[in-house]
Amino acid sequence: MTSNIVEYINGCLVETRELSILGFLEEVRILFAAWNYKNSEIVSYTNTTLGRRFQEILTDNGVKALRMTVKTVGSYLYSVYESGRRYIIDIDRGTCNCGQY
Repeated sequence: MTSNIVEYINGCLVETRELSILGFLEEVRILFAAWNYKNSEIVSYTNTTLGRRFQEILTDNGVKALRMTVKTVGSYLYSVYESGRRYIIDIDRGTCNCGQY
């Protein structure tokens, strides 16, 4: 499955290979943004019901997320601010100083 995805992406980017690196990266960004937009549109029309417990968890997490501010510190480092506290998340290492990653 991974090979098919890679081949599909390579096929979409054949013409852009002749661009400068910045032009190429911009085309890749636009391609992925378009895919994300298309998929979010499809998902917005999907109606499935979650179990009550899972819906409560999802709602609770949504409320918590609204109270947080996320800032990029580095390629894989993020600062999350919540109620005057700051947490450092390292996606590369899979760690967070909150202890709940």
